[in-house]
Amino acid sequence: MGCYYSRESYSEIEKFIVEISESQIGFKNFESKYLDRVIHRYSTSLKISKPQLNRICCELKLDEVSNTALFNQFMVENHYCAKKLSSLGILLGQGNIKSKCSLYFKNYDIDNSGMLTKNEVEMMLEQIISIACRIIPKFTEYNNRNNPKLREYTSTLCGLEKGLKKNFLGILLDEDQSLTEGRFIFKCSSTIAQVLTSSTGIRKYAYEIFKEIERSTRIIISNLNIANIAEDNFILKKFKEDKSSKRSKRKNIGQAGALD
Repeated sequence: MGCYYSRESYSEIEKFIVEISESQIGFKNFESKYLDRVIHRYSTSLKISKPQLNRICCELKLDEVSNTALFNQFMVENHYCAKKLSSLGILLGQGNIKSKCSLYFKNYDIDNSGMLTKNEVEMMLEQIISIACRIIPKFTEYNNRNNPKLREYTSTLCGLEKGLKKNFLGILLDEDQSLTEGRFIFKCSSTIAQVLTSSTGIRKYAYEIFKEIERSTRIIISNLNIANIAEDNFILKKFKEDKSSKRSKRKNIGQAGALD
């Protein structure tokens, strides 16, 4: 995953660069409920046009120009994805775990069945994790182009997306095939899945997983090195024994010839 940086270096990047860039978007000034309501009000069939995005930015008093690189990452063909943009508001906006999870549930209960199916949970996780680990870091990187540690941090987070999705899918569904709203809120409130309500929380959790993978990798490499050294020593010992045996045989043959 590239060169190694200390935990302190990544923590500083998160706190002093990514989080500040995130706060400058402007969503943190509002309740998640309000952001969700405004975004869906100006959407049509879960699609947001350029003029509609402009009206959203005007109502929320957001700087559309400085956030262009961010919003472009929510574009699908010729429109912006309302569901995903709403999830950005849920992640960055104000609110407790229960209220944010309720918004997620309504946002991804596509067929209004009162249940989140496995496919809907997968879509939700994919979009939320993408926002936290790819979209926001890449937007931050766009505004801080000459920071190699930030590029490394972003690359690390992007590489963890699939693993995070699989991990949270197991936590939320376990052996279930679907979730009621109450069950979903309970799972998020009582497990590590509560970090899904905070983009910073997701990234910090992702990096903890990365550190564990890195630690395990170092142990494996260390064990392999020990095994290689032991094997090399065994081969060297065997070579010396064979060489000594050949000398002994030649000596015995020589002595036998002298006796003849």
